[in-house]
Amino acid sequence: MRFSIQNINKIKKADINLNGLTVIAGNNDTGKSTVGKLLFSTIKALSDFQCDTEKDREKVLLRYIQSIYRRMSSARVNLAQYYKQYSLLFPSTSRDFLRQLLDNAKENKQKAFLKERELFIQQLEILTPRIKALIHQDFENIAISLDNLKNPAAGIAVWLNYLIESEFINRICSLNQDEADVMLSFEDGEAIAYTIEAEHTKQVSIKSIKGLNNIIVDATYIESPLYVHMLDAILRAGTYREMNSRSYFSSMVPTHIKDFAEKIDSLRYKTNKEFKFDAIQETIGGKFRFDEKGKSLIFERDNVSFSPLNVASGIKSFGVIQMLLEADIITPDKLLIWDEPENHLHPDWQIKFANVLVLLAKMGIPVLVTTHSPYFIQGIRYYTAQNNLEKYVDYYLAEESGELSDIYNVNDDLNRIFITLSEPLNRIMNIHHCDK
Repeated sequence: MRFSIQNINKIKKADINLNGLTVIAGNNDTGKSTVGKLLFSTIKALSDFQCDTEKDREKVLLRYIQSIYRRMSSARVNLAQYYKQYSLLFPSTSRDFLRQLLDNAKENKQKAFLKERELFIQQLEILTPRIKALIHQDFENIAISLDNLKNPAAGIAVWLNYLIESEFINRICSLNQDEADVMLSFEDGEAIAYTIEAEHTKQVSIKSIKGLNNIIVDATYIESPLYVHMLDAILRAGTYREMNSRSYFSSMVPTHIKDFAEKIDSLRYKTNKEFKFDAIQETIGGKFRFDEKGKSLIFERDNVSFSPLNVASGIKSFGVIQMLLEADIITPDKLLIWDEPENHLHPDWQIKFANVLVLLAKMGIPVLVTTHSPYFIQGIRYYTAQNNLEKYVDYYLAEESGELSDIYNVNDDLNRIFITLSEPLNRIMNIHHCDK
């Protein structure tokens, strides 16, 4: 699998091979995290759309239609004076409305069908402005879903727009650029290429789609293991898309954070599954699980339970891998993306965590990791050699080139990484030559 991007935020150009375990090294502010977020957004958009079968899309349409009916009912609209026109436009059940809407597709009259009904609702003086606005959003969602039924590229573009807006919020194209290109291609020749056009706002345009029947089915992006003890707060927060469709979320988080929290939370429903991973157990001496009643996450060691809040950050890092494995969140067809895992680890545990990621790759689980730790990278090198996995590991270096960065393969010259990451330490090692 290859991921190629051009003119995305800090990155001028990157062509990255995802062959098993992929390591992107570099200093801060060189675009490493951007790669992970964009790859997460692309895979999530594709997988969500692929799972969204035609039957499922009709269910989505029905849900929005039911929402319109429910809003009309909850507003307790007195439709007596409008009954004749209302009954002509809105059949007695939402399913009948869906059937009429789909029947109009044969003559390409769906837009006119929806427009006539929304215009009727917007002209009703007995509806409050808030109810009208909510119903307008329902009609817009119906129109989007209809486009998805007719045009896969448009459907994927909608998902990409939502995810990219959530992950990047502001302008995504590189400085002084109004267009960025992305392509994700798979081993069997299937691929998607898209362009992001951005002047004042971003807009995704699908350039080409080939196949996409056997894609990676999911991606999990981990920014920090500390989110483990913030699950409840994150689950109550909304993503960009949710904040724009509902008003009861107290705060907004990027999609990858909400996605991570929901996946960890799903473990409470898989209480009988246990994944034995010696490299994790030997390091932290315990495991995370939800208590018997499924109400809270705990860390258990030597028959003593601890709240995640009272557990070291490094233990949480290893525990996250344990929980994702037990919840079937990371598998050979589900990508793991981890941004700078060394941030919460002592050098010794950085090396042990590198071993864990190598063992995941040995199990066939695709992994992308970013780092600025020479300990961690040397750990990857050591354990891949021990497990004869060198040909399945790729190393990349992100380096600034003017105002932007290039990310390039350094498999044949790993010293480039160690020189770059060790330079600050070398600069201050000799205290006898420091300026006074």
